[in-house]
Amino acid sequence: IASFKQAIELDADYSPAYTALAKVYASAAVRDYQGSRLLGMNWAHLVGETLRQMRHPAIVPDVDFHIVQSWMALKKRQHRRAIDEANQALSLSPNSADALEALAEAQIFAGQIEAGLGNAQLAMRQNPAQIGRPLYLMGLAEYMRGNPEATIDLIQKAIVQNPQRIEYSGVLAAAYVEQDKLEPAQAAFITFGSSISPRSPSLARVVSWFPAADRSVIERYANSMHIAGANDNGYLPLYKENRLNGDEINALLFGAKIKGRDFWIHDRWEQQRNSDGTVEHSGASIMSGLQSSTMQGFGRIVENMLCERWPEFIESGEICVTIYRVPGQESQTTRRGDYVMVTDYGTHPFRIVQ
Repeated sequence: IASFKQAIELDADYSPAYTALAKVYASAAVRDYQGSRLLGMNWAHLVGETLRQMRHPAIVPDVDFHIVQSWMALKKRQHRRAIDEANQALSLSPNSADALEALAEAQIFAGQIEAGLGNAQLAMRQNPAQIGRPLYLMGLAEYMRGNPEATIDLIQKAIVQNPQRIEYSGVLAAAYVEQDKLEPAQAAFITFGSSISPRSPSLARVVSWFPAADRSVIERYANSMHIAGANDNGYLPLYKENRLNGDEINALLFGAKIKGRDFWIHDRWEQQRNSDGTVEHSGASIMSGLQSSTMQGFGRIVENMLCERWPEFIESGEICVTIYRVPGQESQTTRRGDYVMVTDYGTHPFRIVQ
């Protein structure tokens, strides 16, 4: 960070310094669960810094720019966009192992397992000096297709290569459970849990870090992580069949008033949304650029996402979010909403005010 900031001081128009700095913050925010602790910044601040660098006027999109875009889109479960951004990175730098890893991860979580596995293997060949993450992604692919034995073998090898990346232990814990190896599963979960929470993390938090699209995979992972040690208080059912399309978002939100509470710290927020796309937000911040006060913006539907601009924060650009419904039988378990807005800042349940 210090070196990239020094580069910017030397040349304020040097685009690669901004995208490289954004990549550091984004990696800490969405890939290395210990990042916020190591940098002394909370997760929301890391996301905010990432987006601030990415939207600097000097930016010329390069390979790192599109890699970060892919990471951030995947965190919001925007699988198609994550894949598209990784492919754009590869078009600029076909030999980039980082771009191949980003594409592999997005494909695996999207359910394109064979393609993702192939790209993870290619990334390992492209950069044989850094094989830890490709091994982890190959293990993730094996977990997705229900092969826990291969998962354990590959992720153990990944941990040997990158022992500091303790988030790899999450999928390892789930795979151990599915092999009926409870003791190593609990040990792996303790390691994994220490990276995301000072106490044993809730099932809701554990599942929120696992952006798979397929319901059966999420349910299998959630069940295994509960057995491994996660506190069972339910989790948000962010399955692909629960995601609203553009027409459904338009019918639900345009012309409606909504109220919500932050999923983790319970801060309240509300929005008055008009049929012409204008929106007024008040209360707690739920996305980068919005502060805890009243803001007015404009929203539109883009590729089955709600995309908004907020004039008070022009540098934030257009912010796109996904919307999920929470089936009635799960509303009490998953807390405070019939719908969920997934933003750069996380998951935000809300209800329509009649």
